[in-house]
Amino acid sequence: MAGKEFEGQQDFESSWTNLDDASTTLPGLSIYGDDDFDEHQAMTEVFDRIQSFIMADAEKSNKVEKKLALHHGGYQQRARMLRQKIVEASEALEKECTSLDSFRTLQIAEEAALPRRLEALREEVAIIQKREREAQESYRIRAEELASLSNGLVNGGP
Repeated sequence: MAGKEFEGQQDFESSWTNLDDASTTLPGLSIYGDDDFDEHQAMTEVFDRIQSFIMADAEKSNKVEKKLALHHGGYQQRARMLRQKIVEASEALEKECTSLDSFRTLQIAEEAALPRRLEALREEVAIIQKREREAQESYRIRAEELASLSNGLVNGGP
């Protein structure tokens, strides 16, 4: 009896192994077969259904994106304009700072040169005043000579 059980066990295991290796389905289900079921057809239908859902979602997403672009487009344009104005203001500020530095340097140079210029002008004024005095003195002397010559001619001169 033990031998029959052992033989039965071996028969069962070999049958089980044959069915398990030969079938892609669960053992015992192979007898039901694939009468009208076409796996490729089913996968194609599922793929088509999923693709139609994806297309519908894409259309909805495009509509939402257009609304969002319309809504935020004004903000983006305003941001671009403000960025441009900030850049222009920054450039103008930099230019004005450079000009201010140049004028401050010029002011310092002028303040340093001012005493020398004043001294040179004072010396020139002194020279001109001296020449004017000399010219006035020369004029006075010549006028006196002329007067004395004129008086000599009028009073009995030659």
